Amino acid sequence: MAVDVSRHGSTLLMHILLFSILFIFCCNATAEWVGISKTKDGIGHFYANPFSIESDDNSLLRIWTLADFEIPQKVSPQIKAFKSYLLQLEINCQKDTARYTSFIVFPENMGIGDAILSNDHEFEWAAIPETGVVKLFANYSCKKLLAKQEKSTHKTTKPEAMQY
Repeated sequence: MAVDVSRHGSTLLMHILLFSILFIFCCNATAEWVGISKTKDGIGHFYANPFSIESDDNSLLRIWTLADFEIPQKVSPQIKAFKSYLLQLEINCQKDTARYTSFIVFPENMGIGDAILSNDHEFEWAAIPETGVVKLFANYSCKKLLAKQEKSTHKTTKPEAMQY
């Protein structure tokens, strides 16, 4: 998808600023990235930030993910080459669907450098493919959500103080 940067002007700058702040607050401060997968050729590595998982109910969650590449990636003449991008996924664990809600593209590895491009447009919901990195992110995130729910339902009660 080509982006006409000149047409978007200040809106693009506002998005870059917003996502840069969001990245620093949400992902860098607690960025304990967990490796999820890598490409067959070993050039791309995919990570999830378990501390970024947000959930309002039993099946719907959001998680920040990171794609990191050893070789600069070029997807269109209008967008500079990049080595990493952050992507926020919204996943419905019960329906096995997902959508992208935000992304930020960076010139350097591990989300470093000034953002090249960002977008906070929520994509349409789609079925999660049986194979691929989105499926791996969904499996990881939904297991984390389930473990959190199980932990909260099995709270231990404090034993009463012994009396002498």
